[in-house]
Amino acid sequence: MPKREGLLKPEYNDWYPTLVAGVWYGADWLTDTVLQHLRSGEPSWQSEGRLPCDQHFVFRGGRSKPRLGTWTRRTDEGRRSKSAPELS
Repeated sequence: MPKREGLLKPEYNDWYPTLVAGVWYGADWLTDTVLQHLRSGEPSWQSEGRLPCDQHFVFRGGRSKPRLGTWTRRTDEGRRSKSAPELS
């Protein structure tokens, strides 16, 4: 099965200066990079769900439907409790 990858949508190029437009990035690496951008506060935005978010990225690979009882992204692991993971 191909690994999960993400591609930055063109309208968000300025939000992620370390990412190159038109390049597919591994989802694990992309998650770490998005968290770094969020923590830097440039530009300031609030996450309303999983990272990287579908609003900013297009995804491919991985499973099309998650198996019951499995987490589909690394950040889901922190969501097993009712409180969202802290970003510091």
